Amino acid sequence: ENKEIEVLRQREEMQKQQIEMWKQQAVEMEQVLKDLDGDLEKQFIECYCQGLDEGGKLAMVYLVKNRQKIDEAIRAAKRLRGDEEPSSVN
Repeated sequence: ENKEIEVLRQREEMQKQQIEMWKQQAVEMEQVLKDLDGDLEKQFIECYCQGLDEGGKLAMVYLVKNRQKIDEAIRAAKRLRGDEEPSSVN
């Protein structure tokens, strides 16, 4: 029984760490987007996709190819960081 409790505790801790990592990535992504100019797609993929898994890379490519999504990503990063009140979500 103690083993089960420990496993659950470890799983919960890993989830917390994953969420913190995602928050940090969102903040970093916001900064990368601010710093980019020129060939947006090429630079974005080079400086942000290194080290991401395939799913993450696909998500980044999608974001770059859909530039109108970038503002949404920045707003999301600010919300995660607590810079902005969350807008109402339908």
